[in-house]
Amino acid sequence: MSDLEKCKEELRKVEEELKRLLREKDAKNGDANAAELALKKAAMEAELRQMSEAELEAKLAEEKAEWKKAQEQYENQKASLKGTQDALDKAAEKLRQFREKEDNGKGSDGGVYPVAFHSGANSRSLSLTALVALVVGAFRSM
Repeated sequence: MSDLEKCKEELRKVEEELKRLLREKDAKNGDANAAELALKKAAMEAELRQMSEAELEAKLAEEKAEWKKAQEQYENQKASLKGTQDALDKAAEKLRQFREKEDNGKGSDGGVYPVAFHSGANSRSLSLTALVALVVGAFRSM
């Protein structure tokens, strides 16, 4: 049971980390950023109208360097998110194995159903109906 508890705790920590990363991503992509980008674009267009060709080439090189840096940060964050997701998947698989082991594969109703659970209610009600019909038939023949 201690391994199961450790696995559950590890899974909980990984899920929290994934949620934190997703919240950070959403915060960075808010509407405020869109408005800020539009304002920056307008300012840059006004500045570009006043620059010479040499200044424009220097500005282009600077912008490319900034874009490359942002692209690298994005790729790092994407890799980190993938690593977190892989760890979460691995922990989930480990937890699934513990649950199957705890259930002993016998369907002992430990609240653990590694495969789709199918109720036997229909077959029970059919046999109960047949039993009632048999009893009624026996009383009628008496």
